[in-house]
This record gives sequence, structure tokens and C-alpha cells, in this order.
Amino acid sequence: MKITYQAVDGYRVTKSFKTLAGAQRFAHKWVGASPGLGVGYAVSDDGIGTIWPREGVTLRQLFRDTVEDNVDYDDASGSYCEAPGCGRDIGSHQLHCQTHQGGNY
Repeated sequence: MKITYQAVDGYRVTKSFKTLAGAQRFAHKWVGASPGLGVGYAVSDDGIGTIWPREGVTLRQLFRDTVEDNVDYDDASGSYCEAPGCGRDIGSHQLHCQTHQGGNY
């Protein structure tokens, strides 16, 4: 399992986990146990940080008590912008990331 945390000040860290419990602890540490959820990401209540599940884990697994059954939070494109300090899901933020594609950042 792999998760990325990113803050508005540009701080970014990606970690790998062997267990769901470890991934949940990391995610909850940075954005809380009940963050705001978007398609493919979770954002802290203060808007400072976001969690982006990368591999082997979903938002539904990380934040079981927050998800609504009728919403598909995990339906992101799975293609992430690699520009320094970005890391956004390109499917959800295509306009922003168009200039980043092909290394044009």
C-alpha cells in the first residue's frame, strides 16, 4: 500500500505500508479520522493537507467512518501529476495539470 500526503506549503511525503492499520494511522495523523473527501483524495478540516491513496488502498478503507455508501470516492483516474509540489490526480484536475504533462513545468 502506498499513500502520499501533501500540504499547501509544498511539503510532500509518500510512504509504503504493509498493513491497513499502518496506512490508516498515517492518514489519520495528517488529515484526521473524518476528513473531507473528494474523488481520489481526502483533505483535512483546516484545508492544509491532503491524502492521496496511490497503490493497494482506497479512501473507503482509510476512512471507513467518513464515507457515504452512495458516493464513489475512489473513482479517480489513477494518473498523477509528477510536477514538483503537485501530485494531483490528473483526471480530477486536468486543467491545472495540462501544463505539467510532458515535463512542461
